[in-house]
Amino acid sequence: MAHVLILLCLVCEVFAAKVHHSYLAMKERDRRSKDAEFPIHPVEKCPMNRKDWDSASKRLHCNDTHGYNCLPEETLSSFVEFCYPFGNWILIDKGNCPRLSSNRLKHYTCHDFKCGCPDKDYYNNEIYNYPVCLRIFKECFTSNRSCLKDRPPNSEEKTTTISTSVSDTEQQRRKEECTDTVYIGIIIALVVLLLASVMVNIWFCLKQQQPGCFPPSMYTKVLKNDFDMVHVERGDKNVLLNKVQDPLSVGDIDKYVLVDYTVENEEIFHLLKIQCLNGVHIGFHYVNKSRVLQPDKKYIFHQRDENGCTLLHYAAQGGSITIFKEILNTDPEINIGVKCFRGQTALHFAVRYKQNKMTEYLITEHRDCFTQASEDLLSVSRHNGRGESVTPSNLTGQFEPFHWIAWNGDTWLHHLWKEAHLTVTGLTKNGLDILDIACMNNQYEFCRHVIENEKEINVEKVDASGWNCAHYAAMWNNVKLLELLAKKKETQMILAVTKLEKTALHIACEHGNFEVANHLVQEYTDLLCCMDSLEWNALHYAAKGGNKQIFELLLKKGLKIDYLTKDKKTLLHIASIYKQIDICKFVAKTFSEHHKELLNQKTTNQGWSAAHYVAVEVKDLQKQKEVIDILRQYGMNLKERTNQGVSILDVAIVYLDEELIKLIVSPEYREILDITKEVILKGKVHTDDRLILKILDDAAEKIEAEC
Repeated sequence: MAHVLILLCLVCEVFAAKVHHSYLAMKERDRRSKDAEFPIHPVEKCPMNRKDWDSASKRLHCNDTHGYNCLPEETLSSFVEFCYPFGNWILIDKGNCPRLSSNRLKHYTCHDFKCGCPDKDYYNNEIYNYPVCLRIFKECFTSNRSCLKDRPPNSEEKTTTISTSVSDTEQQRRKEECTDTVYIGIIIALVVLLLASVMVNIWFCLKQQQPGCFPPSMYTKVLKNDFDMVHVERGDKNVLLNKVQDPLSVGDIDKYVLVDYTVENEEIFHLLKIQCLNGVHIGFHYVNKSRVLQPDKKYIFHQRDENGCTLLHYAAQGGSITIFKEILNTDPEINIGVKCFRGQTALHFAVRYKQNKMTEYLITEHRDCFTQASEDLLSVSRHNGRGESVTPSNLTGQFEPFHWIAWNGDTWLHHLWKEAHLTVTGLTKNGLDILDIACMNNQYEFCRHVIENEKEINVEKVDASGWNCAHYAAMWNNVKLLELLAKKKETQMILAVTKLEKTALHIACEHGNFEVANHLVQEYTDLLCCMDSLEWNALHYAAKGGNKQIFELLLKKGLKIDYLTKDKKTLLHIASIYKQIDICKFVAKTFSEHHKELLNQKTTNQGWSAAHYVAVEVKDLQKQKEVIDILRQYGMNLKERTNQGVSILDVAIVYLDEELIKLIVSPEYREILDITKEVILKGKVHTDDRLILKILDDAAEKIEAEC
């Protein structure tokens, strides 16, 4: 065994020297690849599993249109990786291995390979499933025995067979690559021999139960650490499973139990789905003909995946009318209007993914399949801005295809929809119409078209919360739409309040939209003094939104920093709730200088100070720590308790904030916050969470030990 290890070390030293030469050769190849039509990067080896393949794809920033590939180059002397600009799902015929030739994927027949030649069609991004296509030696695939026989027995003889047109540098590069491969083969063989001898030794010791052998527990440990194996129970038998190969991981359970198709048909459905999404009819037709029609599995077109989608949904999403028609021709009885779990049909998918030709085809050829009245008409009436009843006839509760048209802002498709005499006035379950939805996605031109041309759309309509399109414009920072409403004499909409008495200015401040806030402050000064049902004004919402520019603008316009809400919250309370650090620091500093009585202000409902709110809403330990430090810096009494004697620690426990609890009971903060052993033990009554209880017990023990 010692001789083997010495030999292995010597070989490794030689190999290290050769790696340096290979690196220089690789740099030269990389320089030449810059002149290609797309960047090509030489590599020592290609990924051999899906995880490594995806990692390499992310490293090169490949995507669906420029798919990652790793293949042998034309001479079969090295590997290259690249983002292929001709797609991510390219079908390779069975009996072939791909290689890169003249910047294109070319087939290399492998019928003469000793074994491993792909026996079915596959995609280029699944080549790692056929390792023989990624193993080369002496400008041959290693399984191509006839090719290897024609090669010289060593690298020196090999260089003499190269054409005289090849440069000396290129000859040296190829010579080094072949030499590297020889050394790699030697090392692999030695490592395999070494591991085999160790395993035989272990087996012999255990079999004979010789003194000094590994105990069974050590044997299991060796397997787990060195071979990534896990010990599991199945029935009465103990088996060893490679954890990477275990098919039923928790995250995959949906694709096994929420689908209509069987495990056996999963592969077929997946192959068809990919062709549908990419709109590749040739690939779809081949799979349909060879895997569906011949075994008589037409029922696959009726079946739904874990999202409740059929292949019709994905064909509409991909936009291939030819594929869609082939599905219908394969099984004329298929339900074209079938809905996924979210109530979406193929027409929804076509509109959503902007497949206008597919949308036009579905509307003109299959209109009746998508326009049947919904079975879920809401019986609850709603009211619009004019007090008129919104009846179930136009309130279906569904997000219809024309709502997607509004979201995309497609006026041409909107016109096509109306030409087909289809309604555009329906509301969603929460009372949104196409104007609201277009406004949500900042589709100004579509909104303008609706306001100026669609007389059946009630511009003043409000949703279930009393919001109109001006409120949505404020939420999405759309100044142009507010200006358009003012131009159309719809100023009352801008001044309107929601059911909670929020104004457009409140909403703009809450979402930190300076452009709209500034526009409203300049044009509609009356909004400055408005308060909502909780007596929050625009400054309170600015504290929540965290935009300091808006906050300072409102102060310049006359709003007072000492305003209190209905339950006596200060701006410091609100900034602490939402962890708005800049606002918190600004307000705390101002209070300490001009309104010291407000630093320790308590709410009227529970008697909470601003410090108590550190544990609610936003769980971000870094920001929570900053808020506590700011409150301490400017003189707040952090030891203060609520009317019921609740501490900051108690609030953190109730809100299950483990990280904040650890911070509070740490030596640095427990003195500042007056956290004693008694406070910790009292806090235990607020929870039965085991982890939190352990944190509290450990902290109590440390305090007792220190005493």
